Amino acid sequence: MNSDVGSAAGARSAGMQPDLAVLAVPTDERVWVPQAPDVWFRPLLLLVVVMAGQAALHFGFKWFFERPRPSALINYPNAENFSLPSGHAIGAVCLYGAIAWAVATRAESSAAKAGIAIFAAVMIFLIGVSRIYIGVHYPTDVLAGFIAASIWTAAGVSLDRRPL
Repeated sequence: MNSDVGSAAGARSAGMQPDLAVLAVPTDERVWVPQAPDVWFRPLLLLVVVMAGQAALHFGFKWFFERPRPSALINYPNAENFSLPSGHAIGAVCLYGAIAWAVATRAESSAAKAGIAIFAAVMIFLIGVSRIYIGVHYPTDVLAGFIAASIWTAAGVSLDRRPL
């Protein structure tokens, strides 16, 4: 049995870099790493733009509406800022929506696309419900967050297929 299996020396003898041994695909003499910036640049740019916009939406709407928070139903530390819209709801829609879009549009299987969309929708819904359940937001705060973030995320992902 080869004692180099799983070690850096074993990775080197297999034609891989030691630090990439777990993630690398061995080829003739070098490690194959995807180099096309389109593979990672557009989804990353989409995520950065959508998440930067969600921060502006979140704080801008809180400043504009200045709606006080409800009294907590359970012993949960109440936040010091305003209630409308729910920052968690905005963040969930933007984060899970952008990631789901980036992954699903690049997936080939219809079942994978449906699974990604269902997972994102369930996560978003559960985050929204949790904010209402612990009593730090009114249902309308969460709904307003969902609507504002859906519009912003849809605008962001509509730019995904256009040339840079």
